[in-house]
Amino acid sequence: MFPSGRPRGLVRPILNKGWVSEIFVSLQGEGPYTGVRQVFVRLSGCSFGCGYCDTKRARKRARTADFPGKRVLNPVLVKDVIAAVKSFGKIHSVSVTGGEPLEQPEFTSELMKGLKKAGYTNYLETNGALPGVLKKLLKYADIISADIKLSSATGRKPALKAHREFFKLSGKKTFAKIVVTGRTSGRELEAALRMLRGIVPGITACIQPDPALGINGVLRKFGTVLEKGILKDLRVTPQVHKIAGLR
Repeated sequence: MFPSGRPRGLVRPILNKGWVSEIFVSLQGEGPYTGVRQVFVRLSGCSFGCGYCDTKRARKRARTADFPGKRVLNPVLVKDVIAAVKSFGKIHSVSVTGGEPLEQPEFTSELMKGLKKAGYTNYLETNGALPGVLKKLLKYADIISADIKLSSATGRKPALKAHREFFKLSGKKTFAKIVVTGRTSGRELEAALRMLRGIVPGITACIQPDPALGINGVLRKFGTVLEKGILKDLRVTPQVHKIAGLR
């Protein structure tokens, strides 16, 4: 579990430069904003190493980044990232994702600040386990997609203490995403839902099944948990972009 501040392995900032994996435009495929058109700014580097990760390329800081129509050397300038975002025209929001954006706090903060100044809506996707870092850039985030990392899905020790601190801080800007697998127990999922209810009672939470489990598997395995109505806005949502063959 990460401490609530700076995670181990965090690379020291180089002025307003950061490590990016790719920048592209697509439709959001997860959670309550499924279907909106976004520019995805995928940063590189993540210390968590979840077993179900579907962006393994972005786990390590790469030598180059894929920008629209070209490849550039890392680290890249904030202004160059914003220029790339502007090249895509009208969008709903900018998804600052990863990797793990909060492992580059100074760069992510400057990037989101610049995007806000340029008139964009900032949609931050994070592992939800770094509350100490979130404090530095919370004011620039409009929407936060924060994970609850279950041990059964990640293969790591629980991060519930860090998650509690994170959701207390992020509040109503945030919706929760909980990936479940065939190894996840109803008791583990229920504990996560009750934790959320105690912190942000009206929060939206999305249960996202591992592809091997699927929606039907969630209904079979966790039907009794769903029937308890622990959260008013609890949804079961697959990765729609994967089904549609999108990035």
